Amino acid sequence: MGELSAPWCVDAGLLLHGRRIFIPDASDLRHQAVQLAHGAGHEGIKKTLHRLRSDFYIPGDCALVQDWVRACEVCQRNKTDAMRPAGLLQPLEVPSQVWADISMDFIEGLPKVSGKSVILTVVDRFSKYAHFIALGHPYTAATVACAFFDGVVRLHGFPNIHCQRSGPRVYMSRLA
Repeated sequence: MGELSAPWCVDAGLLLHGRRIFIPDASDLRHQAVQLAHGAGHEGIKKTLHRLRSDFYIPGDCALVQDWVRACEVCQRNKTDAMRPAGLLQPLEVPSQVWADISMDFIEGLPKVSGKSVILTVVDRFSKYAHFIALGHPYTAATVACAFFDGVVRLHGFPNIHCQRSGPRVYMSRLA
């Protein structure tokens, strides 16, 4: 066998590139090495490459690691959004009269009682008085509107502002 030029050498039957073990393209050991480096923390492409390159020399390792991390179920499940924070919260206006400003939400996942398993909650933001209206699941916009008219508008009139909480966002609309 011929002499190898620096930084290549053979030590204990392993081909080394500097102090790192060389793993050729055709070897199945590439996937095992990437799995070892990535499974140590599931910390993304850069840190996996850093761990991999500390012990192994693999031609084309960047593309290999990118594909591995993108296919990793744990990483995709725990990935954080790369969006800027939404900013400071803005307070809602203080209501001026009773039943002019309401808030609505749904309570779901309740056990069925008389065919109803959802509660539509309508709260007056001024007096904090609330109506709890039972709905059947699945409900439609028409059934919610009918229940809202029967349970709230019939008793208090039509509100001016409606505020609905949906997940982390708050939606407001002027109704009059």
